[in-house]
Amino acid sequence: MSELLERLTGGDLRSIGDADAVVTIVADNQDLFDEVFQGFYSDDPVLRMRVSDVIEKSARRYPELLNKHTVAIVEHLPVWDDQQEVKIPLSLMLGYLTLSKTQLPTVKKYLQKWLPDTRSRIVQVNCMHSLVDLGLKHGDSRETLIILVNKQMEKGSAAVKARGRKLLKKLVKKA
Repeated sequence: MSELLERLTGGDLRSIGDADAVVTIVADNQDLFDEVFQGFYSDDPVLRMRVSDVIEKSARRYPELLNKHTVAIVEHLPVWDDQQEVKIPLSLMLGYLTLSKTQLPTVKKYLQKWLPDTRSRIVQVNCMHSLVDLGLKHGDSRETLIILVNKQMEKGSAAVKARGRKLLKKLVKKA
């Protein structure tokens, strides 16, 4: 196991451990990002959770780091579907991806599957956000996206409503 991955092991699922320090090290370095990405395939749920956190935080600033991993991410969605702590950053990260027309339906299917997740409001918020981001990138009508956001806001938590308001401003502003 690499030194970077070693820094992400230990403890339990309630802690991010040394993840933020690893994000600083990885920054915009594709080789180091790729090294950390390998931890996504670990059997250790703590390591997978922390790796997903590092990957999302790095890709938020440098989304191009994900490009060479897009196929792997899409193919592994069924595997990562079972770990709630991975779905939190993954549901946001999916919106950063540059997807082909054949990959997009699979990613949207998972985001829509996770959208009503009652165990995590964060997953709900992230899914809604990623669906809007992907919709804007791939030419979905603004009206369709506005309907999606409004529907989630109707029955959603305070967090869903707050993010929904921000997304609606973004959708109206871009029109």
